[in-house]
Amino acid sequence: MTDTELYRLAARGDDRAFSELAKRYESMVYNVAYSILDNDADACDASQEALLRIWSSAKKYRGECTVKTWIYGITKNASLDVLRQRGRASTVPLDEAAGISAGDNAEDAAMRNDAAHAIRAAINEIPVQFREVLELRYMYDMDYEEIANTVQAPVGTVKSRLSRAREMLAENLRGDTAHSGTKRQSATSKRVSGKNEG
Repeated sequence: MTDTELYRLAARGDDRAFSELAKRYESMVYNVAYSILDNDADACDASQEALLRIWSSAKKYRGECTVKTWIYGITKNASLDVLRQRGRASTVPLDEAAGISAGDNAEDAAMRNDAAHAIRAAINEIPVQFREVLELRYMYDMDYEEIANTVQAPVGTVKSRLSRAREMLAENLRGDTAHSGTKRQSATSKRVSGKNEG
């Protein structure tokens, strides 16, 4: 059964249909909330609020966008409401960009951790209107039409923003890599210098 079919059944009071839809999207709902709130407890609160809103607004859904886009929009608004209540500034971290396996040695683990932090920091430096389309495309796998409906902008504008977001991300990563390379080179020089002195 498709998302739309489940949501229309939920609108008619079918609790099992809504439970199935919630299972499909609970992970995405939490991830969207966490990306805005950067806090597990707040993300859980926002997720619960979002699910309630998704359920209560089922009768308002007219199929003008995908259910996925509808759910994303509701979750984003619920998360922003929680953010305003908490009085904190918004940051949007990327999901873990590099996992660390048990077989990694300390140096590999450190390098992967550095890479994850570098990517996360580089994305957070991108202005919100560009950062949002980048995340919708690559974190939530939305197509151009879905993104356009979500951000309420023409598809051409979405493509333009996405292109610019990629450029800014590359620029930010190049800058961070150069900075990190300088720090590593400095640290290596200090170690070599220390050995020579010994």
